[in-house]
Amino acid sequence: MAAWEDYYEILQVHHSAEPEVIEAAYRKLAQKYHPDVDKSPEATEKMKRIIVARDILRDPSKRREYDLDWQRLKGTGAAKKPRSGVYEPKPVVQPEIIHFKDVKPGEAQTGSFLIRNAGGPYSKISFGPNNPESWVRVVRYHSLTLSDELPLQVEIEAEGEDWGRSYSEYIVVKLDENGTHVRIGLQTMPSPWRFPNPMPLTLSIGTVDNISEPVIRRGTSIPISAYGVFETAAEGQTSISIPVLQGERLIASQNWVLGVVVASGILSVPHRTSLVEIKFTVDQNGILSVSAKDRYTGKDLKITIKSASLPLLSKDEVIRAKDEAFRYRSQDEANVKSIKSRRTGSYLRLGSG
Repeated sequence: MAAWEDYYEILQVHHSAEPEVIEAAYRKLAQKYHPDVDKSPEATEKMKRIIVARDILRDPSKRREYDLDWQRLKGTGAAKKPRSGVYEPKPVVQPEIIHFKDVKPGEAQTGSFLIRNAGGPYSKISFGPNNPESWVRVVRYHSLTLSDELPLQVEIEAEGEDWGRSYSEYIVVKLDENGTHVRIGLQTMPSPWRFPNPMPLTLSIGTVDNISEPVIRRGTSIPISAYGVFETAAEGQTSISIPVLQGERLIASQNWVLGVVVASGILSVPHRTSLVEIKFTVDQNGILSVSAKDRYTGKDLKITIKSASLPLLSKDEVIRAKDEAFRYRSQDEANVKSIKSRRTGSYLRLGSG
């Protein structure tokens, strides 16, 4: 009688591994022991055993008969116990990394991943990290079986939040109370636009009284950095929202809104005590980025960019923006003069460097 072979141990899988997991284990071992890779007699013999194990465990009827034979040889119920040397079950996630391509600011893309069983069942399912400000969220998930177990299809949604930066994130899915989990990497690949050199239109900040304050003027060569310093306007204010504009009009609402920068984490102090510095940088590749600092504490602030849109870059758009600024110049100047006459304090200071 031939010696008993533990096929699960040969393939290094759990006794309840699904066919896909068995096939993946076979391919991994074949890359190491196949005669094209290793021509030694030991590797050849090992590969023969691997092929037999894969053929038995991939065939449902042969696998059932094999497990019954194991029970008869080792005692009733023995087939349900892990064999010595067998790897602990691990869930398999496909794909391991999701790329969201050509993500446009303010728009959402959907994607999905599949978690397959490699030894479960798992039913205590939770998602993390639970960050309400994350650009990616789990939309829904459902089991591909009749019960809430693996394999599990998970649908996610990613929203573009910035003007060209790539973001990385991850989702951890916990599958039981023993710490079994999978981790899925996520990355945005933004829509490939760039500010040309020099800047085609003025980059401005919109004040609370609807004046457009230039930060980086039209015709400026890049790379360039500039900043605006804001006073908190309310008692205990912990965040500040700054509209970022593109265009040549003096009135903020008449320019193109690139997005709203929200700086949060400001120390809660009396109004007009804390100064917030918002820094805008256009790098050598024409990509705009934003950072913020609380000058009262010297600490960096968290930046969130909302309602972002792509800049006006076409030749016709740029010409139209310049023409409108020239046509309404006198009217805009009169409105700005009227607004500033009603101001009760300073709103911002601008600088560069």
